[in-house]
Amino acid sequence: MEVANEKQAIPIADLGVDQLTYFQRQLDQEIAFLTESLKELKIFESKFIASEESVMNAAKVPSDGEILVPLTESMYIPAKIADPKNHLIEIGTGYFVEMSTEKAVDYFRRKQAFLKQQMEVIEGVLPEKYRARNAIVDNLQKKINVYCSQRIDGRKCDEFREVKVIVGSELGSCLVMLGETKVLAQVSCSLVEPSTVRGNMGTVEVHVDMSPMASPDYEDGRLGSKGLELMRILELLYRNSGVIDLESLCLRTFKQVWQIRIDVHVLASDGSLVDCACIASLTALAHFRRPDVSVLPDSIIIASHGNDEKMPISLNIYHMPVCITFGITSDGQNIIDPTDKEEQCLRGSLIVATNKRHEICALHQSGNFLLSEQLIVQCVDRAIQRAVDVSELIYSVIADDNLKRSNRQQINGFSELISLNVLTSHHCEPNELIAPAVKIDALESIPNIEETVTVGDNQMQIGSDNKTVRQMDDEDVKLMEQVQSIVSLEESRGQENENSQDLEEVDELLQGIEEEFGLRD
Repeated sequence: MEVANEKQAIPIADLGVDQLTYFQRQLDQEIAFLTESLKELKIFESKFIASEESVMNAAKVPSDGEILVPLTESMYIPAKIADPKNHLIEIGTGYFVEMSTEKAVDYFRRKQAFLKQQMEVIEGVLPEKYRARNAIVDNLQKKINVYCSQRIDGRKCDEFREVKVIVGSELGSCLVMLGETKVLAQVSCSLVEPSTVRGNMGTVEVHVDMSPMASPDYEDGRLGSKGLELMRILELLYRNSGVIDLESLCLRTFKQVWQIRIDVHVLASDGSLVDCACIASLTALAHFRRPDVSVLPDSIIIASHGNDEKMPISLNIYHMPVCITFGITSDGQNIIDPTDKEEQCLRGSLIVATNKRHEICALHQSGNFLLSEQLIVQCVDRAIQRAVDVSELIYSVIADDNLKRSNRQQINGFSELISLNVLTSHHCEPNELIAPAVKIDALESIPNIEETVTVGDNQMQIGSDNKTVRQMDDEDVKLMEQVQSIVSLEESRGQENENSQDLEEVDELLQGIEEEFGLRD
């Protein structure tokens, strides 16, 4: 039986978009691993070269000669060499072997040769991995036909995905769903000491959480490239664009100011992550209320809102910069609001932050490519129109929530997303514009039970006359007898207590009369 030694080839053109995306991610992980391994091998090679030079230099020192022995990377102490021809060489974790100078040098050179051999293998594999990845990316671009207005989710190149905004029952919380991308934002505040440069202004801190629940590409406790990019863009908007009136957050100059903390939690990532996080954080800031305080000469008293003594104060927000992501293809075409699969085959992206006053707040480019002036102007014009629509959506959500709170209506918040239908159909339809204003009818089918209880001679009935009745058995009869005996016993005890109380009152009255007559005598 003959076995073919030829490599099996995979027809890339026959693979679908999901399969191509999977292979591309796998190749990206392999390339990253090989690149990191090559870097580590070069570091170890340099250490072996330095060790070889150290052994050769130590051999030149005469007996009882002094050398500097390193204790740490920056601390050295003088020491004497008893035998410059013999050395203790570390061959493993905590294991040392005594070698002569010739053997030690030979040992380090053999290690260097082995590392060079491994590096040559990796350097030979990396170009093949890059060629395979480029081939997959090219086929993935062909699959996504941007020129025929065909996209994975059926949208056109200039169409956005549906945006859903839900505010929570707690002030400063917001959940935004942009297609399959979901981001939760929470705003909080605390009193801190201001910086020495801006002692009359509050501060804004942005924290991003990229959990593995959002995407298998994320690692727990590490932001990664996307997380760092998201945090820098949000910090750029809220610190340098003048979104919040920071001077109004000052309580005592150079002593105490409010620090606004924005926590962004990525729940699901499917493209346009910056857009979704920006809308969530802006809505959370508009929804947030800081506590009112009383500033005294030596202290600050934070008012409690349990008894509605002082209402919380909203933040002074000057404008709302909305981020819009435009994907740029290799041919210079732009795709609005790309998904995660579409981002895999794009050359890069352009993020435009604008407000409803037609002001450009920020421009951010990811990827190394040139942008034409015409393309930038086209993206900015489309972003301004989108910013107006998103701003109206945020204002309508906040206005609806404020109206409910002023009328003291129940604020269900994120609980509106949970219904009995979710347990069976796994389908949830939150309000698209204003939330939480969706009524869940899942519990309305529960019947109201009347509180009337009728006990007859031989039957027990609960509710109205048309309710189901049950015949009484021996246990019910015994139970009724026990209840009647307990009731009669309690009545007799109550009568005895009343009689004893009357006797005590009569005794007190007689004692008072006797004392009064005794005093007169």
